[in-house]
Amino acid sequence: MLSLSQVSKSYKMKDGMYQAVDTVSLEVGAGNIHGIIGASGAGKSTLLRMINLLERPDQGTVTVDGQLLTEMPDKQLRKERQKIGMIFQQFNLVNNMTVSRNVSIPLELAGLTKSERMKRVKECLSFVGLEDKVEQYPAQLSGGQRQRVAIARALANSPKLLLCDEPTSSLDPETTAEILDVLKHVNASFGVTVVIITHEMDVVKSICRHVSVMERGRIIDSFSRDEGEFRPAAGSFGSYRDQIFSKAGEAHV
Repeated sequence: MLSLSQVSKSYKMKDGMYQAVDTVSLEVGAGNIHGIIGASGAGKSTLLRMINLLERPDQGTVTVDGQLLTEMPDKQLRKERQKIGMIFQQFNLVNNMTVSRNVSIPLELAGLTKSERMKRVKECLSFVGLEDKVEQYPAQLSGGQRQRVAIARALANSPKLLLCDEPTSSLDPETTAEILDVLKHVNASFGVTVVIITHEMDVVKSICRHVSVMERGRIIDSFSRDEGEFRPAAGSFGSYRDQIFSKAGEAHV
């Protein structure tokens, strides 16, 4: 489903170049929920934004569902991006638009008719349990409800891949659990591949079957929670693996 090969990204700073992502390769199979965990500044968000080329890699390739995105012209890339949904930490809703209009935005960009948009908006809001909030505005909703609207919007174009950028870090623990349940339901109901970046261990324990650990722009460890035996983790984030597993072969679910 998703293949990153030797992708890198650097930025010009006042005191020189900053290497945000350094020659990262990653494979995510179809239907998986893959977590990328690490401290702030590890390069997680930059890596995630390179998957749909919101950030274009300086080098390396990005392949999604068999399509080499890094070689596509802009027009074709815009069409392929419709297959990739994205959920942000701060919801990224348009405050002066109703819930239904927010969910309808990607459908309008995709050129659907008004009747088609209304039908799909109703389906998506029903899926996240907000069919009664259609005419409300984001300011009238709780944080958890706003994130559900963001999920509904991300699902509007029936994506094959869902990218989640710290989707629960601004939510309380109870609401976090609710949002993670929605994401698990998305994965189970539609087979959508999910990539979620986080610095929260509880998120990884709750939802992720595959985990990669980032440090200083590199992936220093990757493993499956279904593995029976584990090699020692590299780097200073080896404790992540220790926290996820109480002993070899036993996962906290």
